Amino acid sequence: MPSAFRHPKNLSEWIDLGRYGTARRFLSGWSPWMLVAALVSLGLVMGALLLDKKTAFQSGPLSHSHGSFNNACAQCHTEPFAPAARLILSNSNFSSVSDASCVKCHNAGIHHLAEQFQPSCASCHKEHQGERDLKRVPDSECLQCHKDLQRADNAPPQVAQSITGFDAKSHPEMRIHQAIGGPSTDPGTVRFSHQSHLKPDGIFTIASFLPNGDANRVRKILRCADCHQTDKSGNLMTEISYDAHCKSCHPVPVRLAGTPSKNPRYTKFETLVANFQARPALHPARGQDTSATLGELRQRLEKLIGDPPQVQIMDYLDFQYGFFNGVFGARREMSDWSKAQMKFLAEQLFHPFGKDGKPSQAGCLYCHTADPKSADPIPLAKSNIPKRWNRHALFRHQSHQHLDCQSCHKAQFSQNTSDILMPTIKQCMDCHHTGSGGARADCSECHKYHPENGSRDIQSGPYSHTLEALTRGGNHGP
Repeated sequence: MPSAFRHPKNLSEWIDLGRYGTARRFLSGWSPWMLVAALVSLGLVMGALLLDKKTAFQSGPLSHSHGSFNNACAQCHTEPFAPAARLILSNSNFSSVSDASCVKCHNAGIHHLAEQFQPSCASCHKEHQGERDLKRVPDSECLQCHKDLQRADNAPPQVAQSITGFDAKSHPEMRIHQAIGGPSTDPGTVRFSHQSHLKPDGIFTIASFLPNGDANRVRKILRCADCHQTDKSGNLMTEISYDAHCKSCHPVPVRLAGTPSKNPRYTKFETLVANFQARPALHPARGQDTSATLGELRQRLEKLIGDPPQVQIMDYLDFQYGFFNGVFGARREMSDWSKAQMKFLAEQLFHPFGKDGKPSQAGCLYCHTADPKSADPIPLAKSNIPKRWNRHALFRHQSHQHLDCQSCHKAQFSQNTSDILMPTIKQCMDCHHTGSGGARADCSECHKYHPENGSRDIQSGPYSHTLEALTRGGNHGP
């Protein structure tokens, strides 16, 4: 039953008929300000249009590397209403550009298999900020994990757990200088002294070989750049190899058993012997063992006894070594002479111990170390020369070419192979530090987040960024 109060006869009592003529308290005084705001907004829009400042209504220009996409937004922005979704969901890791758009061109893998989360590409590489290097990621993006590093598998981190900057208190020493179970040493097994090679008056190098196998030597003053050259990129040093860096000073001479005869009947053959001895033995290339050296010598011996007339060789060998009569009694084949010479050559190349019973430093052992466990024909330890020292850091020799090599590498004082001649972190900090006069010291100056070629783990090796799709030719982009 309707309320007696709300009866049509009482209408004037329960409705305020004068309400609509009274100003509302909430709107009182706001009308002028709303009008001003509307006029200012309209003025800004008109001013931008008249001055042709269209950037007021669009994002900033792209970086140089993405410049070809300035008028092709859909190349990267494939998700609809992404800004609105990011605002509503309050998810800072939700990007207007999906990772799928980035990996169409950029073959980048995750940072580490045990990382707790992988940030989106665009959260670190922020576009529409004009001409800037997208690889220069702010330190804050790195420190969000590395200031208190934790692994997804809860295992202890294999690197420093807390890094908050680049100074003596915030950044650890380089791994190669961290003593683990004893002092850090160079793992190389080749005997080498930088000090002896950097003598102020120089060292003797080989100019040519004499017929008896001896060397004609000349003195040469060596510089660091004689052995250490940068690669094509100008960043890293090329690997040390025997043929490129050692052969000119340390060839492998060989001599055949026997003494030269003055009989003119054997002149031709002895000339071939002299030529044989004037040519050093082959040094195994990377990936080969000493069987390559012995195999090359065996081929040369076969060629040697195959050149002159057979009878002449047999007479010469009989005269020199008693191979066919006398010493060996029964007549022998020329192959027996080759086998005997091969044994003699192998002994030249590898003498584990000298006549005094001490370890030998002649032949291969002048530089290399014997390894009784090796299965090679000449049992030598692998050279084990590091291809790259700081595997988790970037370095550009080209950017440091104004410095003297020995200001960072104290090679002139090094006498032992075991000496590590790489600079310490403190030497780097002398130039790279925050404040006036310092070179860049941000994380991305020396470190790269992505592994090589989209590998699943950054520890897989040296770092480079590939843009496979961009190098196919044709259109620039996906």
